Amino acid sequence: MKENEELKSSNEQLHKEVNDLKTEITSIKKQNEEFTSYSRRNNLVINGLKPALFSDVASVGISSQESFSVAASNESVTKLILELFNGRMNLNVTENDISTTHRLSSNRNDMASSTRTVPPIIVCFVRRSTRDQVYAARKMLKSTARGVFINEHLTPGNSLIFARARLLVKQNGLTAAFTQAGSVLVKTTKEQQERARKVTNLNDLELLSSPRM
Repeated sequence: MKENEELKSSNEQLHKEVNDLKTEITSIKKQNEEFTSYSRRNNLVINGLKPALFSDVASVGISSQESFSVAASNESVTKLILELFNGRMNLNVTENDISTTHRLSSNRNDMASSTRTVPPIIVCFVRRSTRDQVYAARKMLKSTARGVFINEHLTPGNSLIFARARLLVKQNGLTAAFTQAGSVLVKTTKEQQERARKVTNLNDLELLSSPRM
């Protein structure tokens, strides 16, 4: 009996330690996700932007036949996106407003995007206000640069959540899904009074999209 009690006590202690470790790991993952999201808040991702879209810009260093490698000149990419912002979106963005730009390699798959013909471009802005101005004007691209899309630079985790949320909208499981400041927000009804809900994991997303009795 005593040995059984000791074994039971030991198992309970091990079970508690395992649960404590799981809780700690979950907390660390959440903190890392939040940090990564915050570090990307000055960034935007441009999908579908081909050098050949602007013939005058294509001549400065990137040819339409090039394979869009990361080795392509950052200066040329910057000129390309400035033409997009200023020539197609009626903005006034200068090189001084941009910290860095680069194309991702073609094997990157950590962002939800419907455009895979060319690798996306990451743009890091000096000020968040400029980034927000560009993001707010992105809808103009529907008429001025079809096939080009500007999205927030989501973390891999939020990219998966957003991709699933958009699919649920198509399946009528949700009424709306969008991103704001790197977070995924959804709506479950068409009521104007409904406030969008922030979703941080797939389990919560599935619960929100479950049919209501």
